Amino acid sequence: MERILAFHRVVAPLPLVMEAAFFGFFSLALSLAASLIPVVGIALSIFIPFPLILLSLRRGLLGGAMGLLFLFLLLHFSSSLPRAISLLLEFGGVALVLGEGIRREWKSERAVLLATLLGGAGTFLLLIFHMVILRVSLSGLIGKEVLGRLEEIRGVWERMGPSPIAWSSLQDFFLRSYPALLFLGILFGATLNYYLAQRIRKLGRLEAKRPSVPFSSWSIPDSWVWGFILGLLLYLLPDPCKQVGLNLLLAFLGVYLLQGIAISSALFRRWRFPFALQVPIYLLSFMQPFLLVFIAGIGIFDTWLNFRKVPNVAGPDEG
Repeated sequence: MERILAFHRVVAPLPLVMEAAFFGFFSLALSLAASLIPVVGIALSIFIPFPLILLSLRRGLLGGAMGLLFLFLLLHFSSSLPRAISLLLEFGGVALVLGEGIRREWKSERAVLLATLLGGAGTFLLLIFHMVILRVSLSGLIGKEVLGRLEEIRGVWERMGPSPIAWSSLQDFFLRSYPALLFLGILFGATLNYYLAQRIRKLGRLEAKRPSVPFSSWSIPDSWVWGFILGLLLYLLPDPCKQVGLNLLLAFLGVYLLQGIAISSALFRRWRFPFALQVPIYLLSFMQPFLLVFIAGIGIFDTWLNFRKVPNVAGPDEG
């Protein structure tokens, strides 16, 4: 964290164009590392928009847009135009929305969910781009993406010893739930980038007019529970309704998982639970699927029980 703040002090006197080039280059470095390093690259790809978010905090929307333009040009000339367009569609909107959301002090759920929707729309346009311009079938494109990621994970897992995982069943699940998994990837990536940028803004005083809102205050509208209920009802029906229901269930479970974690964080703070004990609890939860479902359940039942005793919001766009 201190190194990042020191970097901010170094680039502060630079003109906007040079600063945009600096941050665009760092996003490019993350993009290249994500494509070259197996498995770890998946985690690195989450933070590709992060330098552009910081640039937006320092220089505003114009600065973020210029950084995005430099990233596009750098990737175009160092790799290819299709890859540059892909990165622009996947991460461009996410970076600009999160940067502006922090600068304008939107509610965290508004900024994150809006960035997620914009990232999803960009990915949808990317799929159309591959289908129309590059003439790749949708099923072939999704199958290649899913198989590629699974082969990376399988290779690392099998080097550690015999694998108990039924990879064929896992592959079938990934293919059936690809839209929801894509949404969840964007959602959790946007959440991590948002709160990391908030933390750096607080420490570095980047455009900070008042203290950032803690994650424990995350709260989505009560009416969203009907989306979860609809997904559950559709899942009980035969295909293709079952597949639609599966994707709706997973998407809303992800949103309510974030709310459940926020509630846990608020309760830990109220009970003055030591942070050193909170970390292993969260790590254990992410290693045990039934604990993740339990935490998401806390988020769902908060609709009626209001565990934190905080006012519910009327919608995700209130700021």
